[in-house]
Amino acid sequence: MTKLAPSPELSDHIQSWIDDLPTNRLGDWPNRLCKDYNALPCHYRSLFLWCLCPDGSVIRLDLDSLGGGGDSESDPLIVYATVFGGAQAHPELLEILPPLPPDTRVCEKCGGLGYIKTAADESDSCPRCDGKILVRE
Repeated sequence: MTKLAPSPELSDHIQSWIDDLPTNRLGDWPNRLCKDYNALPCHYRSLFLWCLCPDGSVIRLDLDSLGGGGDSESDPLIVYATVFGGAQAHPELLEILPPLPPDTRVCEKCGGLGYIKTAADESDSCPRCDGKILVRE
């Protein structure tokens, strides 16, 4: 299991961001699931949602299963992508952004976004990195 080390102040921020997740609308069900695990949604790909907990652990929620999973994530590419994705909305998370895993680089096709904008102003998962933001060299 990969566990990051947020400062006490950052842990408090993460907890407040979790507490502030909207849950009232029908489409907010992923936020309700995240709150069940006390986790901040940070990175989404296909049927999985990766989240950051206030203690620095990264968990993977399976959006296609009834229980959601809540499994610990250990893949360094996914841990990096989770923190990087969360930092798009919460730049304070850059404080715990791990170093790039060995022999990886930011995906040149999507520029590290994990998705490609389409002409209809929608987005599709990047075919090069499959939404992971990084690629192996």
